Amino acid sequence: MAREIRLEVRGMHCAGCVARVEKALRSVPGVDDVHVNLVTQRAVVHTSSDSVETQPLVQAVAAAGYEAVPLEESSEEAEGEESAPSLPWSREAEEQKTRLRQLAVGCVGLIVILATMLVPGAMTALSAWPAIIAATVVQFYLGTVYASSAWKQLRHGGVSMDTLIAAGTWTAYLAGMGEALGGWSLAGHAAAGSHPGSTILLPAVPMYLSDAAMILTFITLGKYLEVRARFRASLAIRRLMDLSPSFARVISGQTVQEVPVRRVRVGDYIRVLPGEKIPLDGLITEGESEIDESWLTGEPVPVPRTVGQEVFAGTLNLTRPITIRVTKPARQTLLAQVVRLVEHAQETRPRLGRLADRVVAWFVPGVLVIATATFVVWGLVLEQWGMALSATVAVLVVACPCALGLATPTAIVVASGRAASRGILVRDAQALESAAFVDTVVLDKTGTVTVGSPQLVRLRPAFGHTEDELLQVAATAEQLSLHPVARAVLEEARGRGLTFPTARSIEVLPGQGIRVESDGHTIVIQSADSADQLAENLVGTFGQRTDQHGVEGKTATEVKQEVSAVATGSRIVVAVVQDGELFGILEFADLPAEESREAIAALQGMGLRIIMLTGDREETARAVAEQLGIRDFEAGLTPSQKHERIRQLRQAGRCVAMVGDGINDAAALAEADVGIALSHGADIAKEAAAIVLIHRGLLAVVDVLQLGRATVRTIRRNLFWAFAYNAVLIPLAAGVIYPWTGILIPPAAAAAAMAASSVSVVLSSLMLGRSITRR
Repeated sequence: MAREIRLEVRGMHCAGCVARVEKALRSVPGVDDVHVNLVTQRAVVHTSSDSVETQPLVQAVAAAGYEAVPLEESSEEAEGEESAPSLPWSREAEEQKTRLRQLAVGCVGLIVILATMLVPGAMTALSAWPAIIAATVVQFYLGTVYASSAWKQLRHGGVSMDTLIAAGTWTAYLAGMGEALGGWSLAGHAAAGSHPGSTILLPAVPMYLSDAAMILTFITLGKYLEVRARFRASLAIRRLMDLSPSFARVISGQTVQEVPVRRVRVGDYIRVLPGEKIPLDGLITEGESEIDESWLTGEPVPVPRTVGQEVFAGTLNLTRPITIRVTKPARQTLLAQVVRLVEHAQETRPRLGRLADRVVAWFVPGVLVIATATFVVWGLVLEQWGMALSATVAVLVVACPCALGLATPTAIVVASGRAASRGILVRDAQALESAAFVDTVVLDKTGTVTVGSPQLVRLRPAFGHTEDELLQVAATAEQLSLHPVARAVLEEARGRGLTFPTARSIEVLPGQGIRVESDGHTIVIQSADSADQLAENLVGTFGQRTDQHGVEGKTATEVKQEVSAVATGSRIVVAVVQDGELFGILEFADLPAEESREAIAALQGMGLRIIMLTGDREETARAVAEQLGIRDFEAGLTPSQKHERIRQLRQAGRCVAMVGDGINDAAALAEADVGIALSHGADIAKEAAAIVLIHRGLLAVVDVLQLGRATVRTIRRNLFWAFAYNAVLIPLAAGVIYPWTGILIPPAAAAAAMAASSVSVVLSSLMLGRSITRR
């Protein structure tokens, strides 16, 4: 049986770290696949073997030079510390503070060094001391962090980005100290090899004391900005986590106690006051109020909720106190399910990111080879030792595996979080990637493009009766029925403020309707398996009356003809009879949802082919398709036939998104390139589709496809920038074209470029937040 083991991995700094952790975990016997995410600092291990335990995985990660904690244990640690949950973004917040302190030290030290250098004769043995002290403080306070990490990796047989930074900065520092204290200089060697009339990107200082401090300060600035950007990238899921209160007011006898939500049990009663968030899923047992469900539905308008109705954790009680009976524990609420699905999506990766993964595994060793070759060529071959040292440090510093490692996961984290804030749950990154290439959208009819239940669309009172009289009699009978038609009648009656007597008994008439006794009256709601049978029933009722103009001034024959035409089409028709007297006819239809027409027009505007597949009658399907402007539809299909139709479309080369209710459309959803389920329940974990829409209509499908396209564009842009950056700047830093053009990247400029590359990739991903058009 397939299992997932999730670990929190600490100490990863770059894509090289990710590659090493993945390699270590894959080496454990029984592991099928591994996904490690640099942004979320988590690893997901897939195994089909029951013999794979957590401890060997933790040990494998430790052997690679990192720390791993099973996610369940991490969560338990978090629960033990109410104010400081052990989550990746809490450590990111602490890392921001640390990086800011480091940046402050670096800036102060760099200012002292540069000020000392600007004083005439400052680099003499005596006056150089302020710069020497400042450079030493910066090097040991900032550089030791990278050196210790690099040494730790080296002891485990690996190298990472920290190795490159440590090698570059300590080389620059020692050379600078040699210039300041030893009285020797490599500047002459560099100058002798300078290209006449050369144009250097920044002043070509061979190796001054400032270089190491500049490199560390620029890199620290980049790391600080990167952590801030990553913190913003996880904003959506943090907001979801913050929706649920930590405590609930539990009613115990005559007292109310504040209890941590994780200790509240199913069946407990809790009190929620106006202005408070609902802590757990449950049913209202006392009171009524308006609830802000915007996190769940995306709709800002509050909805009224009363006794017997369900409310969800994280929604906001606005107007009155309510008492709720808890139906789900904290770990199983709808909000908790949403958070888990978003986390799962962020821990997966799309196919586009696999090329970067293969490159990253060889990146740092490759850079070390290039740096060595640079030193050998400039120093041993050309005997330009100043240039050799400067170019080698620049190569070590400018190389940036971070941009490659962040290109894909930051886009996925932002996209999945953004989607969740709109009520769209993405199970894995590949679903978002596939959504970008969809050219055909297949829609189920009932509950997808339509409301999903009969709505009362027309009341036709008999001669001598009003609409309210007809509706009052119908509501009296239907209050004991569980049929969807009954709900529609009762909603309309209550909406009109009508009152009706209590029904005492109900008898189901197979193939004809129901018979109800109420206050000495016999009420029959007549329906039929066919339009002709219903029409005959109506004629039989007319035969008991002398009035020939029974409904809307029409004769029995005319009514029969109309009923046959309507009932054969897209509507359900029933007759309401009390004590043998016809009170009128009610017509019901499963109407298209309000946003369906707008959504289908938007999808067609995106150049997509729209097909509606339904098991309903062709007349009903045609009526709905004509209302919504759908040209292609097929009716009378079984679930297996829908599945086969999806398969045929894919075989024809179409990229298909299937939108259904997630239950009887499960096979078709699984067959499609992108399965999108419209969830109407509170247990979204059972949905079969790769993408789940929470209480949203078809407009959310437009959002999904727009977001998919934007996500793929962003990943491609990020990867292009990351590859192009390294492909262009590493040769420039090595001085490949310097002899002909005089263009060279000094170490300090290389550090600034490296910092900018990582930050630019993360900021590019943050722009995904604007990719869904607000409606």
